[in-house]
Amino acid sequence: MNLISKMPYQTNRNKILRTGLFSILIMLLIGTGLTACAATPVVVDLDISAQEAYQLFQEDIFVLDVRTPEEYQEAHLPGAILIPLDQLETRTSELPRNEPILVYCRSGNRSAQAQSLLLGAGFSDIYNLDSGINSWIQSGYEVEVGD
Repeated sequence: MNLISKMPYQTNRNKILRTGLFSILIMLLIGTGLTACAATPVVVDLDISAQEAYQLFQEDIFVLDVRTPEEYQEAHLPGAILIPLDQLETRTSELPRNEPILVYCRSGNRSAQAQSLLLGAGFSDIYNLDSGINSWIQSGYEVEVGD
């Protein structure tokens, strides 16, 4: 009879221990998740169309061309600053840190790399002109030629 009378107590004790351990585990997981969320920046997809870029352009956004000097001479967005992609990492001090930047190239590939580089360097609000200056020109927006 001793074994039978102790069984409900042991069963309840085991349930309490399991529940307590489960609760602690959940709190640890939640705490770890919150810490990870706080430490991980949220990256928003800032690839935009020519139409969206034109709207930002009308608001006087900083415009960065990451193509070659020869490509820049052929045609560029009005007021764009040229910093070729292969020089960008060493010239980030020339860019504003507290205002949005519209970055573009010919087709959107180099500007996507530039966007990633700048976001990694602590910049925010870096907009990539998806499909590059090609889409800008196809949409009929103004470009400049030469310097």
